Amino acid sequence: MRVEGDGIWVESKSVGYWLSKPRLQALFDSKEWLSEMRQVHDLSPRLMIKALTAAGCDFDARVAEQYQAGALVSELMRKHGLSHGRVQKALKGHGIKISPGNHLRRATDEEFVAAFGTGKNDVQIAREMNIDRGTVSKRRARLTARR
Repeated sequence: MRVEGDGIWVESKSVGYWLSKPRLQALFDSKEWLSEMRQVHDLSPRLMIKALTAAGCDFDARVAEQYQAGALVSELMRKHGLSHGRVQKALKGHGIKISPGNHLRRATDEEFVAAFGTGKNDVQIAREMNIDRGTVSKRRARLTARR
């Protein structure tokens, strides 16, 4: 990536092109910025963040703001195409400590067994309990192995 004046030269997997800083800033402020950056420009999340930073956009601040507004780490990962570690880095850089997955610790085995008995799938149970689907499937495997 190269920055010259009001433009940023970005090379994706397939092609290289110029993006203007004002265009990147406008995209960053829109709701569709992620799909545009990833689909139209074929940028990886890592390169996308570098380009936004070069354009003067504070991507990490946006992630921190969304987390403080109540977004879960898993939601931020999905929304921005980031790894858990990258979300942690953004939050840590803004002095935010990620709250532990207390939902799992508060939910008892009996609550999980009752939820599994309703016939709902892991995704539905995860939404209702406000926890990650993977957590539900791990708990299901552990509880069904006991029987």
